[in-house]
Parts: sequence; C-alpha cells; structure tokens
Amino acid sequence: MEYYLNHTEEAERIAKNSVRTFRERYLTTAAEACYWRALIRGGQRRALSLEDLKSALMGGQKTRGIRFENFCVSCDSGIGYEMPY
Repeated sequence: MEYYLNHTEEAERIAKNSVRTFRERYLTTAAEACYWRALIRGGQRRALSLEDLKSALMGGQKTRGIRFENFCVSCDSGIGYEMPY
C-alpha cells in the first residue's frame, strides 16, 4: 500500500483500469437484465403462493412472508393478512 501511496500515477492507472473493466463486463445491458432475472427468480422461490397463504391463515399459522402481489390481492379480497411483526 505504501508503494501506491508514493506512486499515485500508477495507482490512478490501476483504478481507472478496474473501473473500465467493471463497467464493460458487469454493468452491460445484458448483465443488468441477467441480475434482474436472478433477483426475481430468487424471490419467487422464497415466496408463498396465494393458495399456501390462504391455507396457512385458515389454519391459524403465522406466515413468514408473501409475494407483494399476493399481499395486494389478499388486502383487496378481504383475506386480512396480519403482519408477523
């Protein structure tokens, strides 16, 4: 670290190369779309379906979380989802 503190031009060159590489490889339009798909798929795997939510609520079980869309539907349909906190 001391070396780069004393050789700021070389440290700046390395930093600029790192930023360029990150932008060109990881922040492309295709990469961003891939990140969004992975985020949505991950959320889908962890969310309860509306049928699971109904059966849990009818059985008196506390649910840990539901998809936002299901929450909106449950509020409109009168299911009466109670917040777990």
